[in-house]
Formats: sequence, C-alpha cells, structure tokens
Amino acid sequence: MIENTHPSEELKKSNALNKIAIDTHLGKNNPIIVKALFKVVIEDIEYEIYATQNYIDGLVAELDRFKEILKYKEKMEKAKKEKDKNYYLEGIKVLLKEHETLDNYMDMYEQYKTAYENRKKIIDNLYHEIKIIKKLKV
Repeated sequence: MIENTHPSEELKKSNALNKIAIDTHLGKNNPIIVKALFKVVIEDIEYEIYATQNYIDGLVAELDRFKEILKYKEKMEKAKKEKDKNYYLEGIKVLLKEHETLDNYMDMYEQYKTAYENRKKIIDNLYHEIKIIKKLKV
C-alpha cells in the first residue's frame, strides 16, 4: 500500500500539461497562452534546480571538510609519536563543528553523503521533466 503512494521512478508526461497540449491541438485552448504557461512552468523548474544546486554546493563544502577530517584521522592513526597524534587530534577538533564529536562525525558524514546523492537525483529528475515539457507540442 505504501509503495503505491510514491511516484514512479521514471518520470512520465505530466498528465495536466499533456491534457492542455492535446486540448490546444483540438482548439479548446489558445496556443499563445499555453506556450506562455509552459515557459512559466519551465522557469519554475529551473529556479528549483538553481535552489537545489545552491544547497548541493553547501553540501560539497561540508563533504570536503569531512574528507579533511578523515585525512587527519588517517595520519593520526599512522603517527608513531604521541606528539604527532595530539597534533592531528587537535586538527580534527578544529574542523569539527558544533554538535559534532569524534564519536558521531562518521554518522554525520554519511548523512551529508546521502543528502548529496538524493539532491543530485532530484536535479536529474527536474532536468528530465524539462525535457518532457519541451517535447510537448502546442
């Protein structure tokens, strides 16, 4: 039952926009207005892509910070002197943000990676949706 509530993985033609395009061919709608409507819908989708891309840029910066932490942790584990280990540990602590600790930073890193991958899929779907709308004939 829950599976039926989710949209299908593959985007298909928007039923509403497809119906409008068909009605325009039949003479029920003014083609100039329908073209303007499609243009507004595409612009809205492009704005959504822009906003999502800005969010992704922030996620990339955070992911880079976590990768730097992982480098420090790896160097800390390879270090033989206690002084070097403390140096790398302090570097990790500097890179950690509020509510991040040495115990939970890997979980946070995984959450950021998942969010990044999900947003990338959203952007791909939005580009696909634009292609579908552009293929509709008015």
